Amino acid sequence: MRRLQLRRALRSSGYYILMFAIPIVLFTVMLLVFPEIGLKNIPSLFKQALFPAVLSCGLMFNFASGNWDLAIGAESVLAAIVAGRISVQLGLGIPGIILGSVLVGVLCGAVSGFIYYLTKVPTIIVTVGLLFLYECIGSIVSGGAGVNISATSYVVLGSYPWNIIYGVAAMFLAYFIFYRTGFGYHVR
Repeated sequence: MRRLQLRRALRSSGYYILMFAIPIVLFTVMLLVFPEIGLKNIPSLFKQALFPAVLSCGLMFNFASGNWDLAIGAESVLAAIVAGRISVQLGLGIPGIILGSVLVGVLCGAVSGFIYYLTKVPTIIVTVGLLFLYECIGSIVSGGAGVNISATSYVVLGSYPWNIIYGVAAMFLAYFIFYRTGFGYHVR
């Protein structure tokens, strides 16, 4: 029994090492292949990779249950635009942006699920259609300009090192929900 637990722990730790080793190897190869990119660019590259990495953590729930959500990027942008605009106009601050983004994201996900449930059209097709719809809604809501929060104190959400802290916290939260809760067990 003890030997089995040790074997599981070693296998699990190997996955964690691999999870960190792959990006380090890729960054090293990139630095060798493109000499104009130096170590000074690594924080910028890391920041650019953080948002897709956090989105992929949320996407793993869909893939584990056999669904494809190709609109997740458009949903995230729409959530940021709507929550950012409302928070700036009403002065709700950072909690307003975070809570508003979560609410809009949940609403978009519920719409995707509801349309799939009603029509039984495969989720890959439903979400491609919704991708275009969400992009149009975001453009209409923002007047094609997005949200400018550079003149507010809200920029802390996107500034270094806070964005890294938020991103890593979101990844650990996704891991915890997926592997350590009953909900994650049922999704898997």
